[in-house]
Amino acid sequence: MGRNLSFPPSVKAGIPRLGDPPKGWERVTFGDVLRSVQREANLDNDTKYQLIVARRNRGGIAARECLAGREILTKTQFRVEAGDFLISKRQIVHGACGIVPPD
Repeated sequence: MGRNLSFPPSVKAGIPRLGDPPKGWERVTFGDVLRSVQREANLDNDTKYQLIVARRNRGGIAARECLAGREILTKTQFRVEAGDFLISKRQIVHGACGIVPPD
């Protein structure tokens, strides 16, 4: 079967075909069990911030560089906490999501 060239190779196009859930389990949507939380970060020029990235293909959350507020070009940033389930709005088509680790 050929690859759908409308998408980059990291996109696994199509609706997932799930089997029957285990006995006693119920299938729900994200909205039934998760709520959106956005903690805006007001960047201070002299404060250092640890940046993170949501890796594609459900690769989890990883640390990027640590920069002072003045060095961060995209000023709209959000704070995350350990245990948050982070979904990248720009990269979710590539499966960029994961649980924020304690570190």
